[in-house]
Amino acid sequence: MSSIELVEVYSSGHAHMKAYSVRQIYINPTQVACLREEVALKRRLVEGQLIEGLDRNQSFVRVTLNNGEDIIVIGVIREIHKRLQIETREILRG
Repeated sequence: MSSIELVEVYSSGHAHMKAYSVRQIYINPTQVACLREEVALKRRLVEGQLIEGLDRNQSFVRVTLNNGEDIIVIGVIREIHKRLQIETREILRG
């Protein structure tokens, strides 16, 4: 089964003092239940409260998996949706 590579933004701090980091992840497209734009993280980025050096024009997408887990990734929702569809079609063709 094929996976797509994405960059996850995750909280690496405590509840009262959140810090964010990024890491490379791989997602199985058949396990994705929902995609939503993540505006709260975008706001933090614009305010300079996210990750130093990250381009302020970046967008974020919340990916909800079939098991209910949410992952926030860097990217534009249309592009991520398109990549997921391409990978799913390739999987179904076998």
